[in-house]
Amino acid sequence: MNQLNKQDRKYMRLAGYDYSLSGLYFVTICTKNRQQIFGKIDNGIMMLNKYGGIVHDYWINIPDHFPNVEMGESIIMPDHFHGIIQLDFPDNELDAKNQLDAINRTPTKIVTIGVVVRLFKAGCTHAINKLNKNFGVSIWQRNYYDHIIRNKNEYNWISNYIKNNPKNW
Repeated sequence: MNQLNKQDRKYMRLAGYDYSLSGLYFVTICTKNRQQIFGKIDNGIMMLNKYGGIVHDYWINIPDHFPNVEMGESIIMPDHFHGIIQLDFPDNELDAKNQLDAINRTPTKIVTIGVVVRLFKAGCTHAINKLNKNFGVSIWQRNYYDHIIRNKNEYNWISNYIKNNPKNW
């Protein structure tokens, strides 16, 4: 990719926002070229295939790798994924970790939405490629969409949107 294309990329994150803050986040991740690889919609119900099953398994197992992360409502669609991620870090835990890291001069290991999404995408990609014996093939678009859920009304609207997505396909 040449330098001009890098400059033309749209920055998807909210400028200046700390994505390691406790809170609820709505993410949408699309497949590369919007390929319908995770299953199909049948009478308003998403029918997962083996690849959709892999995505499901990786999603529900995220808390096993990140103890302060909870998974909310989610839906796997033929060519994209919607999910709610909750980060729950007690303020004193983050402060103590940041101070310790500064004292020891070691890199911080604070979890962000970007870290969770990146490892989720990488895990799914690796498992699907291993199944197909196609290593290094990307299944996801380069980026993802996120929305910071700010109140209960937004949460309810987004949760209903996720639940009804197959019916509206």
